[in-house]
Amino acid sequence: MRIPRQSLLAVIFLIVFLAFCVHNGEWALARAPDAPAPEMLDVKYDALGEAVRSHRGKVVVVDVWATWCTNCIENMPHILRLQRELGPKGLVVLTVSVDDPDKRADALKVLAAQKLLTTSNYRLDEKSDVWTARWGTAGLPVVFVFDRDGKRARKWVPDVDDPFRHEDLERLVQELLR
Repeated sequence: MRIPRQSLLAVIFLIVFLAFCVHNGEWALARAPDAPAPEMLDVKYDALGEAVRSHRGKVVVVDVWATWCTNCIENMPHILRLQRELGPKGLVVLTVSVDDPDKRADALKVLAAQKLLTTSNYRLDEKSDVWTARWGTAGLPVVFVFDRDGKRARKWVPDVDDPFRHEDLERLVQELLR
């Protein structure tokens, strides 16, 4: 059986294309060369508090995550949807990676994959014992909501008795925006 030359060329092209799309066993992010890349600012704990306070007059959702936390990454599209829908009404979303410095590039890949370009993205440059003690949690995800006066309205931490639900977050944010 003879394979037509055009078919053979198409198969070779497809193999080469897929080889460029896969990097280190993972699908590469399809991004136009001039598409903006997400930014992530390294901050200490106190500077993160300043970032929240700088949005006084708006409702602020702080989404704390890490690259190794699958629940965190699963939450991102829902929180981004809230940002898109309610941003014009006064919602601001801040994402905070608690990854180690050597995982910064991986965190940026997650932000790019999740298309978190319209949020302010931070990496908390503190040891885990600092943020776990300050936030009263040993795990992730952690989500904070601050009202227009900058006061914490709610904190969700991994808790079997009070689990984080997207609809609860949306309801609270809608309430605070009124």
